[in-house]
Amino acid sequence: MTWVLRIVIGLVIIAAIGLGALWWVSRPADPGDFYETPDALPREPGQVIDSEDFDQAVPAGAEAHLIKYTTTVAGGAQRVATATVLVPTAKADGPHPVLAWAHGTTGVVPGCAPSLLEHPWNGIPAVDALVDAGYVVVATDYVGLGTEGPHQYLVGDTAARNVLDSIRALHDYDEQDDITNGAGLTDEAVVWGHSQGGQTTLFTGQAAADYAPDVKIAGLGALSPPADLAALLDAEQDTIVGKVLSSMAMKSWSEVYDDVDFDKIVRPAARPAAKGIASRCLTEPGAYLTLVEGESLRASIFAEDPSDVPALVQHMDENSAKGVIPLPLFIGQGADDDVVDPKVTETYVDQLCDAGQDLDFYLLPGITHFTIVEKGSPVEEPLLRWTADRFAGEPVAKGCQRHDR
Repeated sequence: MTWVLRIVIGLVIIAAIGLGALWWVSRPADPGDFYETPDALPREPGQVIDSEDFDQAVPAGAEAHLIKYTTTVAGGAQRVATATVLVPTAKADGPHPVLAWAHGTTGVVPGCAPSLLEHPWNGIPAVDALVDAGYVVVATDYVGLGTEGPHQYLVGDTAARNVLDSIRALHDYDEQDDITNGAGLTDEAVVWGHSQGGQTTLFTGQAAADYAPDVKIAGLGALSPPADLAALLDAEQDTIVGKVLSSMAMKSWSEVYDDVDFDKIVRPAARPAAKGIASRCLTEPGAYLTLVEGESLRASIFAEDPSDVPALVQHMDENSAKGVIPLPLFIGQGADDDVVDPKVTETYVDQLCDAGQDLDFYLLPGITHFTIVEKGSPVEEPLLRWTADRFAGEPVAKGCQRHDR
């Protein structure tokens, strides 16, 4: 669905039920007691401190759990995060392969945690095939979504830590509660992510050896990754989606970084809409109101060009992936992506290839930012095959492998 069509639908809905009613039903969920931070925490990251069964829209052939675990944020401060765990119910002949999922943008306030949404597994490619193949999936919500914030939106190192600790926590949980009925889990894991989670996946590869040398990563599958934040921001300042994501990023960064002041970065006329956008989740019906507010911003939300603001330049640079990642890498990108500019991703891939990265790059004609993770996407088959090869110990093809489908 195009952004124009979404706006039209939003306007129709607003006219039908009224702005006030739409605002009321668009409020993020109250996370509830499970997501609260205990007074005392284990000192080590990746430790499960609470768990419960989870029954929201669980795929056929699986059971699910919700866990709360210890992690850290960039700089090392201790926090807690939650994650959903998907376990196949069929008896396994051996250890279940572990797939860690890093989700795309859902919002920047606690009620936008995927585990609180109506469809928590949305966006995970081929999730039914993963269950059928015996994968155990652990999907972090990230710090600040569900749990106490702020959510460090597009702060790559924090999200990478949350993912790596979710893998640690999964093993800890199986040791405590035997969720795999004795089958166990593979020592290695593969990480997939989309959009915000694509950036997270790249940073997970960069951070793994230093932050979590005990976590063995067999490969990384990054879909539509915002690898160069400055280039993407420059390309999207005047688009609706650019205004929406910039609003969320600036609200989050103003709470994370001492040198980012929301009221100085965002022009006065744009502040009410930008704050409204950042207060909701990118799910229906709130997404319609968000798109309408984004359309109301006739120009960029920024008071001045972000490239002229030293603090933003610094943070965009430190949260942009760079350099060879010492792990097998799969990158998928829709050629018609209207959120992450394909040209930015192609430039990033060119830089990796020139630096000697071994990777598989799929540029998918006719595929957009959202259809790349819809059921039946052409990325599913090669991503599943590539992932199975990592667990089978198959050697990675040397150099830069480019594929068109």
